[in-house]
Amino acid sequence: MIQRDKGLSIRRQCELLGLNHSSLYYILTKPDATVVKLEKTLMARIDYWHTRCPHLGSRKIVIKLQEDGFPICRKTVRQLMQNTLKHK
Repeated sequence: MIQRDKGLSIRRQCELLGLNHSSLYYILTKPDATVVKLEKTLMARIDYWHTRCPHLGSRKIVIKLQEDGFPICRKTVRQLMQNTLKHK
């Protein structure tokens, strides 16, 4: 479809295909279905641990999730916790 190193600019390739080049960037940054499913699973587990032990912070929840078999870092847990708590 569209390739970066074929002599034509991305804008020109999109023009030839009848696409708006901004829609191409939207398609490229759209999250994959497996990523969305994993995030939902992680958010459910974070919610479980947070409601069961509300005193736990992101560091302890990372340990709990790693014990549950999720290879995850604190930064990701912190971001998911912020998103989960915003939507409540």
